[in-house]
Amino acid sequence: MRDLCVVSQRLRDVKEAYRNFLILGALEELTMDTRKMAIIASDIQKQASAAISDPHDRNWLNLYRGNILDD
Repeated sequence: MRDLCVVSQRLRDVKEAYRNFLILGALEELTMDTRKMAIIASDIQKQASAAISDPHDRNWLNLYRGNILDD
């Protein structure tokens, strides 16, 4: 039974490592394309300015999106 637990834990570790590998690969591909990065940067700028420009919006989470508070 102990061997089964060890094998299942190793499989979970491999699954997590595989997922991290795919995420890092996608991020690397995304950052290599400057056109995509420019589009993402402009979207973030638009969202930030829209969140800050509305004085009646009491949702403070808009100001902190992507910040250390997301962790």
